[in-house]
Amino acid sequence: MMKTIIMRLCLALTLFFAGFASADAAGITYSAQDLHTDCRHAEAFLMAEKKQDLLDSLAGARCLSYLQGFVAGYWVSEVLARRVGVDFAAFCLPPDVDMLRLVRAVLLYLSLHPLPPETVAAVPAEQLTIAALARTFACALPDE
Repeated sequence: MMKTIIMRLCLALTLFFAGFASADAAGITYSAQDLHTDCRHAEAFLMAEKKQDLLDSLAGARCLSYLQGFVAGYWVSEVLARRVGVDFAAFCLPPDVDMLRLVRAVLLYLSLHPLPPETVAAVPAEQLTIAALARTFACALPDE
């Protein structure tokens, strides 16, 4: 059990710091603030709360595309890691999860853990995403 906890902690730290490195290396930053704004538009679109104008539609699509790509990339990483005997399981999505649930996980996490206004634009979106999904879709620890 302790081995599993240590492995998960190592993975979480790796993902946390990799987010900073990847954004800085590429010179492209999609911030937690950008993701939050875009996901609010996506939630409204998915709930059909209002008629979407073009700007809202593009912002909502960016959130949905980002989350789909994030989850797909994580899934590929998990499959490849298992092939070499590593199971990091940072989060465990249920088979019936839909996009609205993913969007709401991000929005809820940020509302429960608000970032200081002076730093929210500097936090990479992937840092927010992994934290939100790990908190919302936590994996059960295996008995050892």
